[in-house]
Amino acid sequence: MSLADGEYKIKCIRSGLEVQEVEAGWSMAEVTPGETPDNRAFVLKHIDDGQYTVVNKASGKTLVLKEGELDFQVLEDPAGVKDALWRIESVDEEFDVLEFFYPSEVICTFEGNASHESNQDRKQLRAGDVPSGQAPVLTSDYDLADEKGHWKFVPLTELKTGKYKIKCALDAGLALDRKMKLRPFEEGKKTFRWRVTPLGNGYYSLLNKSAKLAIDGGSEEIDSGSKPSLAAKNKEAREQQWKIIPHAEEEGMYHICSHANFLAMDCGRNATDGAIVFLKDFAPDEQSHKWCIEPCEEFDNTDVSDNESEPEPEEEEPSA
Repeated sequence: MSLADGEYKIKCIRSGLEVQEVEAGWSMAEVTPGETPDNRAFVLKHIDDGQYTVVNKASGKTLVLKEGELDFQVLEDPAGVKDALWRIESVDEEFDVLEFFYPSEVICTFEGNASHESNQDRKQLRAGDVPSGQAPVLTSDYDLADEKGHWKFVPLTELKTGKYKIKCALDAGLALDRKMKLRPFEEGKKTFRWRVTPLGNGYYSLLNKSAKLAIDGGSEEIDSGSKPSLAAKNKEAREQQWKIIPHAEEEGMYHICSHANFLAMDCGRNATDGAIVFLKDFAPDEQSHKWCIEPCEEFDNTDVSDNESEPEPEEEEPSA
């Protein structure tokens, strides 16, 4: 397995162009800033042994290798069609535990007819020399080391830079404050405002707008049950890089895991007013590891946190 199941855009490493589905099939297109349109969004599902199905979000059509050519079909069960199975194999040199299991940017090769026992029918998808407006090509003369056949799969789950409230999933009335405690949420209170800044590949820094300090998960040596702390913001420090993982089923719900030690923020199984947040061994099914991350009413999508150094005066404790 090279990629986690999820929704991705697919980008050619050599040319920087993105794959999009058009009436005639696939074509390469210039990268456009902003939201990714549905015809450039693809749902990847791992079937078995590095084999995936690839379905376009806009059309619902599955990518198929039929008689040596790309084809696009609406299939009720793509997993049961051998020509709809594509081997997607990572060529990244670095390995990260969280990136392996949850949607992350990964550089891969992309081969069709992955289920066939014989290599005779295998085709590698390439676009290194393909200009905008033309279709990627299939070749049987493939090379795993050839960059022309390397693709970057970019997950489409990233939160935008801005101010957010981080609420406990067990009790939506409780939110994370500047003291790393759960307190009754009050709209407009700076103690509940967190500057979320994307760092790439699903990692973020989390800076409290009142304390003007970032959450620090500690080094890789700390044990489960430790408390996270607040420190001067340093985007380069792994201790302040947090993998925010969308919940598999509930929209708006996330897990928050430290890059340094893979421990997850835990609100306690009996979340109460004043409860302190701890770091625990990550368990995706654990309810206390689930957080609701919502934009504040004043969202503000600029990142000025590097200029924020002086904390605000202590606010009064929110009313019970």
